[in-house]
Amino acid sequence: MNSKTTTPHVLFTAFLFLFSFTLSIPTEAASRVFFDGFESGTTSQWSFPGSYNRAVVVTTAYDGRSPRTGTSMLEGNWNGTVDWTDPRKNTYAALLNWDYNNEFLIRIWLRLDRDVDRKNGTKLLRLGNIGVNMFYIGAGLHEVPGLMVPYFESVAGSSGPINYNGGVIGDNNWHKIEIYVKHNTLGLTDGTLRIWADGVRVINAENIRSVSDGGNWKPLNIMSNWSSNPGWEHDANNHAYWDDIEIFSDSNSGAVSTGRMDDATVQVSNGGGTPAPRAPTGLRVAP
Repeated sequence: MNSKTTTPHVLFTAFLFLFSFTLSIPTEAASRVFFDGFESGTTSQWSFPGSYNRAVVVTTAYDGRSPRTGTSMLEGNWNGTVDWTDPRKNTYAALLNWDYNNEFLIRIWLRLDRDVDRKNGTKLLRLGNIGVNMFYIGAGLHEVPGLMVPYFESVAGSSGPINYNGGVIGDNNWHKIEIYVKHNTLGLTDGTLRIWADGVRVINAENIRSVSDGGNWKPLNIMSNWSSNPGWEHDANNHAYWDDIEIFSDSNSGAVSTGRMDDATVQVSNGGGTPAPRAPTGLRVAP
């Protein structure tokens, strides 16, 4: 008799447990639509419009350090010229297209060589259409180990840091940069831009007009160049390296992945008892 009366209760309790456990797992429909660890030894997935120097695949850095993973990485160099009209100034590779509907996350590993000058003006990445919806990551290396200063330029043309916090990239080690973009609804200001550096959120811009009507956030330019402002000149060897570049999106065209792209609702303690948004460390290709 006891078994007949307790079994439904046990089953119902188990159901509630499983149901609540399922709800607690942060998941989001996403797939990995691009990856390049440069292990092919080529830049076949990248484009090189214009007459600038091409970034190249190497197995050893200028200072002798190794790729982050595997045997290859992408290398660029600022070669010391300061005239904007000199195409030898820039070294870059461009990713012109990737599949997404309204949101995506770019994860990229970056390392500066020991020969990089500790001066203002470095530019390492550009995303979007310049003058329309663009931000770039620049390393303002005022002092060792230096600072990473992410900038976002809105469609209205106003530029500057949004919720800026410093992040180190000038210590010659590999660093992880993650960029999440969500399109605004046509005509509204409900878009999102988030940037993490080594898991620390350095930009959180919500309720913004993240794209102009009908616009998008392409291309992605992986670049090595330097501003030509007076006092920011540099010598001919300033090498930068990139590895394990991947893009997740809300398209179902790529490899199925787990985790969230934005982690907007996932909270972890920051050590002081105050919840803080977590970087999307759980986002990965499903086994």
